[in-house]
Amino acid sequence: MGLENDVETLFGYERSESLAPLDLMQSILDQIYQGTTAVGLVAIGSEGAVLKAKRKNYEYAIKIAHPRFLRAQEHVKIFSVFKYEKETQNSFRARFVNGCEVHRYLEQQIEHEKPGYFAVPKVVEILEKPILLVLMEFVHGINLLRYIAERKNLKESLALYRQMLECVRFFHRCGVLHRDIKPDNILITGSGGRPKLCFVDWTLSRFKDVSKNTIPGVHMGTLPYAAPKLIMEGNAQLANESDDVYGCGIMLYEFLHFKKAPRPKNYADLCTSKAAREQYIRQLAAGIPAIFQQVFTRATAEDEKSRYNKIDPMIFDLDKILQQEDYLEQIAIDAMDLPQIRKMVLDHAQILRALENIGNENKADALAAILKDHKIAKIAVPLYRAILATVRKGKS
Repeated sequence: MGLENDVETLFGYERSESLAPLDLMQSILDQIYQGTTAVGLVAIGSEGAVLKAKRKNYEYAIKIAHPRFLRAQEHVKIFSVFKYEKETQNSFRARFVNGCEVHRYLEQQIEHEKPGYFAVPKVVEILEKPILLVLMEFVHGINLLRYIAERKNLKESLALYRQMLECVRFFHRCGVLHRDIKPDNILITGSGGRPKLCFVDWTLSRFKDVSKNTIPGVHMGTLPYAAPKLIMEGNAQLANESDDVYGCGIMLYEFLHFKKAPRPKNYADLCTSKAAREQYIRQLAAGIPAIFQQVFTRATAEDEKSRYNKIDPMIFDLDKILQQEDYLEQIAIDAMDLPQIRKMVLDHAQILRALENIGNENKADALAAILKDHKIAKIAVPLYRAILATVRKGKS
């Protein structure tokens, strides 16, 4: 009973402003893995807690399942981070263990194919008694959204988004669905060269072959990234690749704005109301540049038949945008007030005079040269280039 009581006490800090004491975590580890030192609490939430631990020269992450799912025969939950509804003790245990097995399988696929852009933590052990947990290697990395927010480099951000979609394509090709794609589940790892994306939480994942490990009648996912089927219809057992696409679509907003998508006032509405979800998507779409509207709309379509059915066509459409030389300028011009930019151009008579005798095709380059030492050059050059391109195409 000592271990169970300690775990109950640990989860008592789930919504507390106080931090769980280190000696409590050490007491838990002493009863499971003797000789292991508790380093700290990485995260605690509605499903479980992740402890950081050290043994000899190795660091581990230990995810402990929330004890309420193991003592209650039925659990009903609608909360800001919506995870499941009416999930029994046995179904939760099976799903948790099955998710860990999927994680382990995917780890083997990565070891075999060695993709340089994608990683998952190594699973050391899955323990079902006396408590339910998974022991993994500890991954040193930076939260994906924090990484792009610190840099605020749109080109780099979109390159990482493209890389994330490539990771999704990899595990889909391996026959795996994630079902909980969100920024908090992805870390940036590696130093120098191309960063590697490490997906760190696979407890909601399953094989695409539903006969292998799926629990019928369970709602799951994390708002606002979870597809309608997973949170409203209770058809998580019928999940397919398009449901992972939906989460990627929501994240497109975040990669473009370097911050989390705005949250609706009432999460429960997204769980029960189709109209509320469609209104929320329209709200996000208003902040998506025109050049990305089609990708966002198809990825986040309420009706699965209108959504990308696989990640491949989404990557294809995204690549068509990123291969355009002026896509960053199109984003910049889309975010500005066009009449104001036109007025700014007209206010610079010197610039206009210099451009009078230059052919249209060379005006943008000439303008960049003229503004090389101009006090507003850093901001003005891409905007002027964009407005000239817009004028040439007859869109202004």
